[in-house]
Amino acid sequence: MKKLSKLFMLVFLGLTLGLGSCGGSSSESLPDGSESQPNTSESQPNTSESDPSQVETSVTSYLVLGEGGLYNGEPGETISNLYLENTVRFEAEPGTKLPDSTAITHSNGLYFHRWVRIDGHGHETRVNVVPESDNNVYYAVFGTEQAGVEMRVYLKAPEGWTKANIYIWTKTGSAMQAWPGVAMSKDTTLGLWYYDYDTTLYPNVIFNNGSEQSEDLTSPKSDSADCYVWSNGWYNEDTTELPYGGGEPPKPGETMRVYLNAPTWTDAYIYMWTNTQVAHTQWPGTSMSKDTGTGLWYYDYDTTYYPNVIFNNGNAQTADLKSPTSDTADCYHLEYRIWYNDTDVPEEPEPTDGTLYFVPELWNSDGAWFAIWCWGAGDQWVDLTKINDNLYSYDLPVGTTGFLFVRLDPKYNAPSWDGKWNQTGDLTPPTNGNNCYTMTSMDAGVWSVYNG
Repeated sequence: MKKLSKLFMLVFLGLTLGLGSCGGSSSESLPDGSESQPNTSESQPNTSESDPSQVETSVTSYLVLGEGGLYNGEPGETISNLYLENTVRFEAEPGTKLPDSTAITHSNGLYFHRWVRIDGHGHETRVNVVPESDNNVYYAVFGTEQAGVEMRVYLKAPEGWTKANIYIWTKTGSAMQAWPGVAMSKDTTLGLWYYDYDTTLYPNVIFNNGSEQSEDLTSPKSDSADCYVWSNGWYNEDTTELPYGGGEPPKPGETMRVYLNAPTWTDAYIYMWTNTQVAHTQWPGTSMSKDTGTGLWYYDYDTTYYPNVIFNNGNAQTADLKSPTSDTADCYHLEYRIWYNDTDVPEEPEPTDGTLYFVPELWNSDGAWFAIWCWGAGDQWVDLTKINDNLYSYDLPVGTTGFLFVRLDPKYNAPSWDGKWNQTGDLTPPTNGNNCYTMTSMDAGVWSVYNG
């Protein structure tokens, strides 16, 4: 085992503790994915020194896991430069409580988050008391965000769900537990799934059942909007305030005919999905029909319910597109990459010449920085030039056929997929004078004209 001297910073004070009580509750998810019920019982005052469950354990040794390897240490030792979201390994006496977070201090801007067990697959289970018959190895998890107060978060899931998971992660991208996350419990009275967690420490959340999943969501900050209703947003868990009276969201309704102008394709498929990432069918989608008179491919669907669409032939495909909302622009031209009315003859758009611009808007937080990944002239990263805090310029290599913007972790000093926080969908070089892409959400934006 490689010893990394002076790679980590953690000072443990009072590692050999006396009597004490460690209150609070936690919900556990088991490594095998099965559900366990949240611990709602309150810890009782210590009335007997002989009760081992009320004695905080003595820490006999610890192991810091960080970038570059492992470091074996001794209790009370000071170690330099502890990395973010690291864990510290403790050997604890069976049947005793784990030390309270106040027993552990640090001098590198890091905060104690939680006690966990980690199985051979890297799955975490939160713990408080060491079982009598259990292995005595536990981990304290640390990060840059100061822990807040846990709140109960609810989910109104689609009809037919027999289980629900919650996948949560910090601003730095560290998940509480590997995908699909922690199993949620069911309140049979409310008909809602729920889980208790620190929404300040874990501001990002995805609900899923192992196959269907929500989009990336922001954790609620108060119980005035603590229940996510599938496809409809956040509401108070009181079912009288939920949309549709707590019932099911509407199903796809009125359809419109959507066309594709792709004369060289011998097959065409349409793949569409909701804003909550629920696809109409699996990839490559539904086979489209062909109008032999016009040569256009077509398919009828509810473009409001499925606002996202990709056309493909099983091999080549378009970028992620927005479904049309009226027949004034109901046909997508594969070569020109534009929407137009199916009865018109489209004009070939003029490529936009010169320097292009990027406005990060919502992306401009937490020290993030930005780069472009492009293809067509070779897969490569492209740098952006900062004009001001919310405006960047760039030039695409000649021959570029597609690209996307990437939001990067400031810990990385060069573009890398390992450092990705967010990205847009696939984009094509702009036309007709559009030269500025502005982010309007965490994964998409709009083109406009910037005159400088």
